[in-house]
Amino acid sequence: MPEMVTLGPLTLDGLLLSVLISAAAGLLALTAWMRTKHQLREGPWVDLLFNVIVITGVCWKLGFLIGDPSLLWERPLSLLMVRGSELDALIGLTLSVIYLAFALRKRKLPLQAFLGVLPFALLPSLFIWNLLSAFPYQVPYALLNAILYLYLVRSSNEEGSAAVLRLYLLGMGFGGLVVSLFAVYPPGELIRTTLGLTGMQWIFIAHGIIGVFTTTKHTQSEPMKQAEQADEAQEA
Repeated sequence: MPEMVTLGPLTLDGLLLSVLISAAAGLLALTAWMRTKHQLREGPWVDLLFNVIVITGVCWKLGFLIGDPSLLWERPLSLLMVRGSELDALIGLTLSVIYLAFALRKRKLPLQAFLGVLPFALLPSLFIWNLLSAFPYQVPYALLNAILYLYLVRSSNEEGSAAVLRLYLLGMGFGGLVVSLFAVYPPGELIRTTLGLTGMQWIFIAHGIIGVFTTTKHTQSEPMKQAEQADEAQEA
């Protein structure tokens, strides 16, 4: 997607538009997946993830107003094209993590349960993102996202949330590292490496290492336990 997208009289930030489309795709995919899992239908996962996205997005998009609030009334249309810095995005992500910790604690939901659901939104989101950014150079990563997502959907019928999280981490870690070894970069792109590896390759390695040490012990939240107990009572 180009850096700037023109829709009639409006000029939009292409990067921000790609992020919004990818996030929406992830939320829709998670909603569709949850409808096939009876014990998760009452779970607040979509609401929690939506709030996390909003908090991070607002800080990233509007963080620059803290240093120059006059843009809000002097050039309001510039808000469609201007966004905050990476620091603003990091601040938003930090605030969203704090919100998530309080929300999970208030609802008595284990973090592992949320992380076990997250891949079913994250992988579709990454799939769309890779198709929208640097096409066709990111297509191999999009295919990896699609294959891993389909495998997790099939495996989630039998495995617990911890096992799903582990499969995601190992799949993205080792699969992404293999894909990156044969990846073709866009012409003119500056490749920065640390100890011979790119930043993305280090992220894949971190995924794999965390996946290796992730326990597969299944942890259920109180709402899930109550739903399963209700199902067992009806069958009895």
